[in-house]
Amino acid sequence: MHRKLAKPPLVESVCEVRLNPSAPWDLTIPGRLFEKLQPEFPERRQTLGVELKLNSQGLPDPPDYRQIENLQFLSHDGKSIVQIREHSVSVIRLAPYESWEKYKPMVVHVFEKFAEVAGNVETARKGLKYTNRIAVPKPEIKLEEYFDLYPHLGSRLPQRLGPFLVGAIFPFDDSVDLLQVELTSADPTSPDQYHVILSLDYYTMDAEGVTFKILPDWLETAHGRIEETFHATLKEQTMRLFE
Repeated sequence: MHRKLAKPPLVESVCEVRLNPSAPWDLTIPGRLFEKLQPEFPERRQTLGVELKLNSQGLPDPPDYRQIENLQFLSHDGKSIVQIREHSVSVIRLAPYESWEKYKPMVVHVFEKFAEVAGNVETARKGLKYTNRIAVPKPEIKLEEYFDLYPHLGSRLPQRLGPFLVGAIFPFDDSVDLLQVELTSADPTSPDQYHVILSLDYYTMDAEGVTFKILPDWLETAHGRIEETFHATLKEQTMRLFE
């Protein structure tokens, strides 16, 4: 059991389920879902986005973009959001993130209501992603003193590092599930701080016939592996920043 953090760096959590794209999409689903969720998500707004088509490994191959319309349902405080578009439903929580014990029931509730509207449809991809913004109170740092995931610089390379991106994909359960971890530089909010973004995206590409019924158990597994990897990525002096 990992210790609770008084000041968690989490800025966004997203659980997204993508449906089988070959299945028909009922255009009445978003409106009927809003009616069922309106007590908890009373505000509705529409946004435009860009979708990148991914291959079976979750990678763009070849790049294929299209503009899409997103319909969002917002909670009373605007921090919890249900986003729905053709063949995709997401449950988003913005900071402050309270706890997994509060976020998971909200996710399960939304997808239970979605199943009532759409039926027991097949899923094509499930994902749980946590994005953390970590601020170190120094203008410059040695990444290896704060993280166990960082870019390696050989002795013949310049040792002062500018913007960077480093990551890895870890397979689980015979590569059925994958955890993509990325550490990237970020613009600081003040000159005496050093900011990085740590994102952890746990996902699975579902086999034909999988439905929402397994979602609660899958969420527990996904969250447990994300939490374990989050703590394994950060060194002790980084953890002290959140206490």
